[in-house]
Amino acid sequence: MNAMTGATIKAGAVKTAAGSTAANGVTLGAGANLANSAMVGKGAVIGSCAEVMPKAQIGRDAFIGTDATIHNDAIIGKGAVIGHDATVGKGAVVKSGTIVKSGAIVGKGATVGKNATVGKNAIVQSGAKIQDGASVKGVVGKAGAAGGKAAAAGKAGVAAGGVKSATSKVASATLWNGKGLSLGFGLGLGAWGPVAAIGVLGAGTYYGYYYYRKRKVMSDDFSEETAASAIAAAERAVERKVLADAQKAAAEARRAAAEMKAAADAERKAAAADARKAAADKKAADDARKSAAAESKKAAADKKAAGDARKAAAVDKKTAAADKKTAAADKRVADDARKSVSADMEAIKAMQSVATEPAAVEDDKKKK
Repeated sequence: MNAMTGATIKAGAVKTAAGSTAANGVTLGAGANLANSAMVGKGAVIGSCAEVMPKAQIGRDAFIGTDATIHNDAIIGKGAVIGHDATVGKGAVVKSGTIVKSGAIVGKGATVGKNATVGKNAIVQSGAKIQDGASVKGVVGKAGAAGGKAAAAGKAGVAAGGVKSATSKVASATLWNGKGLSLGFGLGLGAWGPVAAIGVLGAGTYYGYYYYRKRKVMSDDFSEETAASAIAAAERAVERKVLADAQKAAAEARRAAAEMKAAADAERKAAAADARKAAADKKAADDARKSAAAESKKAAADKKAAGDARKAAAVDKKTAAADKKTAAADKRVADDARKSVSADMEAIKAMQSVATEPAAVEDDKKKK
């Protein structure tokens, strides 16, 4: 069953047979071919005319460029970028974040570590292992060393490609301008006809050698491709622009977006921590204010109690003074009463004395 729900399929894309699996958000370019049993992760982009062979695995957010070829059982890691016309051989592993630039070849069973870079037209031979973060130019074998002669040959091939492009443009400008000997349909062979023929022949020879070299490096597993597909790929390659810079920019943009998201998350966490601290500080300040208000009320109550105590003491003092005056008055009254009683006793005695005097006189007289 072809699970392509949610994928973006451009006009002309090959929506392949049963067994292929592509998650939501996958983009297939025009002419792209996703083979039976291949697996493609969410957010991946398969460029125009690219081919993903059976049991290959394309990781989440990976980018497969125009006319790139991913062979059987190859694994492309998360966010990896495979440039246009690049080839990843059978069972090869390109780990996450790695960039394989345009025209480069990763041989059968080779492993390219994380965040590495395989340069334009470079070759990682079958079974080679590239360390994480490494940068590869020229040809690298199992020992990991670049072959000088092979690297020079690769550079010569790039130079030949430049000559081929210029020659092709001259050929296009002269073969179809209608000048010279007319061959019909506007095709003419003027004075530049031989040059154009040589240019076309040179271009065909270069691309024939280029694809022969790709197949030779990738070992016998590449023999499964038909000559027709190689020729069609060569024809398409003449019309393509290099997408390596755009692919690198896309990878950098994804990394920058991830970094920005991480920074934003950190800022949100810091802001949340600051907010929690501010709330705790506010609560502590509110508690301090409440405590101060309670202390102020208690001090006011103590002050009032002290005032009441002073007033009560003053009243007690006045009461004691009044009691003292009352006691003094009572004492005077008692003294006055004693004096009165004493005077009364004296008067009684005097009266008694007066009453007894006549009787005594009479007695005296009788005695005489």
